[in-house]
Amino acid sequence: SKTKLAATIEVPTWAAEPTVYMALKPDFPAYRFRGSTICTSRGEEFPVAAYRDVVREFTVEHSHAKHSALASGETYMTGALARLSLWGDRLVGNAREAFQTLFPSGPQCNILLNNWAQLVEIVHSLQRGVEICDELMEMVGEGQRPADYEVRAGRGVAAVEVPRGILFHEYELDAEGRVVAANVITPTAQNLANVERDLRRAVENLIAARPAGGDAEMSLDLSMVARAYDPCISCSVHLLRVER
Repeated sequence: SKTKLAATIEVPTWAAEPTVYMALKPDFPAYRFRGSTICTSRGEEFPVAAYRDVVREFTVEHSHAKHSALASGETYMTGALARLSLWGDRLVGNAREAFQTLFPSGPQCNILLNNWAQLVEIVHSLQRGVEICDELMEMVGEGQRPADYEVRAGRGVAAVEVPRGILFHEYELDAEGRVVAANVITPTAQNLANVERDLRRAVENLIAARPAGGDAEMSLDLSMVARAYDPCISCSVHLLRVER
């Protein structure tokens, strides 16, 4: 299987660094991508409605993109590796087998293992997708119809786990149902500060391990870190310059 093949590939350890993980806690004991509680690997729990107090956005001089950190100022990582670290023991069936094959000692703080975590989640999603289709087929013919609703002013906050991590979204509607205010914090924005932290530490580790290494080799290694976090970054920004 693909998981057994992946397990034979040696993952470099120069990107291994202690990291604070953040993920939504599923509302019932199963591995799911929805939840109403924000959890960290330090054991903290917060309601989703308080996301602005948990995730602090800030700007930096060297980028037009917003960065994010915890209220303490610490950076954190959200995404597949974070979810497996917090809720991997809830996996079942083929997904659990894939998890045990790729993480025999449990998830490790090494961003390059995020690729393996994503592979485990692909197995889980395929397995869960079949279950959802079966459930929907059983509902056919039971008189299901859209729920009735009335337009009114209001405000809503929600969060969902997407492939790259937690997506927070908040909207305010007026009495006619028009959006008058909105706030969205993407997982890419949440991970950016941690990406920069890991890139800096990776450079230090690579120089210590390979003092005679070339810039081209280091550039390739650092690209692996960026892609492990978010392939969209490497697609949209085709630039990585190494300066010693």
